[in-house]
Amino acid sequence: MEFINKRIKRLKAYKVPPVSEGEIKLDAQENPYPLPAKIQKKFSEILSRIELNRYHDPSYKLLKNLIGRYCGFSAENSAENILIGNGSDELILMLLIAAGGQGKTVCCPEPAFSMYRILSEITGTSYRAVKLDKDFKLPYSKILAVKPDIIFITYPNNPTGNCFSKEKIQKIITDSNALVIVDEAYYEFSGKTMMDWVKKYDNLVILRTFSKAFSLAGIRAGYIAGGAEIIKQLRKVQLPYNVSIVNQKLLEAVMEDSRELLKTVKKLNEARDRLFKNLQKIEGARPYPSSANYILIKLDDIESVTEYLKKNNIKVRQFKSPDLKNYLRVTIGTDKENKNFLDALKSAV
Repeated sequence: MEFINKRIKRLKAYKVPPVSEGEIKLDAQENPYPLPAKIQKKFSEILSRIELNRYHDPSYKLLKNLIGRYCGFSAENSAENILIGNGSDELILMLLIAAGGQGKTVCCPEPAFSMYRILSEITGTSYRAVKLDKDFKLPYSKILAVKPDIIFITYPNNPTGNCFSKEKIQKIITDSNALVIVDEAYYEFSGKTMMDWVKKYDNLVILRTFSKAFSLAGIRAGYIAGGAEIIKQLRKVQLPYNVSIVNQKLLEAVMEDSRELLKTVKKLNEARDRLFKNLQKIEGARPYPSSANYILIKLDDIESVTEYLKKNNIKVRQFKSPDLKNYLRVTIGTDKENKNFLDALKSAV
């Protein structure tokens, strides 16, 4: 296999654990509620009219305008501020192809979303991790000291669930020459955003996904929002027809009725806060406050807890990183799923 690049040979393929029948799945930050029946019916009608034998509109203009308006851009030119992709992973790859590569450096505060590191390695971009400060605060001065070309910041952070100081993020944007990517995958849950800053800073882009709050993890869709010039440059590495016509039409239906769909966000936030309060009462478990749809929990005896959860068919996220070896992350599910998890955890500790 001499024709395979050495850096690729060194990598391990990303593996997603299989889903077992009857499993309570609380490991992937999915929305446990399906699309509203109204939107499902609308999409079924649209799907019956789609000409699958034809290529579709490669500009995605209507969809980008709908997303642009949702993000607060003017209706007249919002399409020029949006780039659509197959989930955050493809968009992160586009960003690294455009701004990374040999001789370039990515800096990321960790713990963080693992795909930043994986895709940096795939593209031959040097990756520098900087550990979060005490209580998972942003070490902005250490990030600036790296003098990177690209900086990834998740807001709220994954897996810690907290929102970093906006003042510190702004300092990173203004005091570095890097492309700063603020990943707002969980924006709908936190209600906090830096979207208005993309009009002010030409080295900032916002990354978002439909996989979480929008109940669309299965279709793989997301977008980048940024200034018109940087989006123009990023389109050069976008493959033609990278989003299927099926996804395009479903997303249009969703964005035209996003207010109805996002009603589950309030329900999940309330469930998260209830679960957090109940977790605080459990001796041997320390939950961390979260602005997302998951909670990070530190446990005195991680092994016995995770083993007990597995026996009870409850799937949560464990971590291989030494910094997180005593932690698990639980996604907020339905009220019944949350109760099952809480009861199992009480029995396990």
